[in-house]
Amino acid sequence: MLSRRSVVSALATLPWVAGANQAAAQAAVSVIATTSVIEDFVSVVGGERVSVTALVGRNRDSHGFDPLPAQVRQVSSARLVVSNGAGLETWLPRTLQAAAYRGPQAVLSSGVTLRRAAEQAGDHSHAGHSHGANDPHIWQDPRRVQQMIRTLTNALVAVDPPGAEGYRARAAAYAAELQTLEGWVSEQLRPIPVQRRRAVVSHNSFTYFGERFSVDFRAPRITPTTEPSSQDIARLVRQIREQRITAVFLENITDPRLVERIAQEAGVKVGGKLYSDALSEPGGAAASYLEMMRHNARMLATAFRT
Repeated sequence: MLSRRSVVSALATLPWVAGANQAAAQAAVSVIATTSVIEDFVSVVGGERVSVTALVGRNRDSHGFDPLPAQVRQVSSARLVVSNGAGLETWLPRTLQAAAYRGPQAVLSSGVTLRRAAEQAGDHSHAGHSHGANDPHIWQDPRRVQQMIRTLTNALVAVDPPGAEGYRARAAAYAAELQTLEGWVSEQLRPIPVQRRRAVVSHNSFTYFGERFSVDFRAPRITPTTEPSSQDIARLVRQIREQRITAVFLENITDPRLVERIAQEAGVKVGGKLYSDALSEPGGAAASYLEMMRHNARMLATAFRT
């Protein structure tokens, strides 16, 4: 049986323990990520030392995004802002200005070899429409993500030096997972002849995937907000018929009606949904970056075999 003195001593320590736990929670590095994909990267590398919030949520389109006042306030109190860069978040500079944010930024496209926007598959069908000079969808290539993770890790170490060992260890473990992922996707597609690896999607967000894994993606839109002309649609329908393209997909961030119309006019079935610029909700098919890439590879491989 505990003595009265022991009980009193134990109770006396409770405020200290509670205070220590509260201080630990407050010590978490507050990070703002621009998208759900980048939020996932920060969560993986940061672990329990970070508290990360995505401005553009899951299943949401980052093109034309306009932050809410509450989100601007979150930015103002962050210790680090992590973005993709390469022209994806055209709204970010004005958001940072509105938040009066003067802290560090990590632009994950830094050091990544970018594709020119004019090199995008099917770009000949979309003259006059572009993200800008470069294609920003670099996360669709696991090998380029390796560089993104290195940039992120360096930024977290700079903001929180005591956590350096943990950040680097988690980044190294994730790098190994990315390498495994690249090999796995290649194996899914290896049995399929390159000439059969053709797919139609809503907008040009998969060209880095296409470059890495030898897939030819066609799209009626450069971005989800650009509207294709009737000539663009007719040309794409003709390509589907002539080249016998069977892989036609919706995207999680775009209105499905355009792709459904194209598939109907071409006489093919929609093969399902791919995840492009955003992850799914937790518990969905693409709740993390690794799950997103595996889901997309499985869907594509199945459609190519049809």
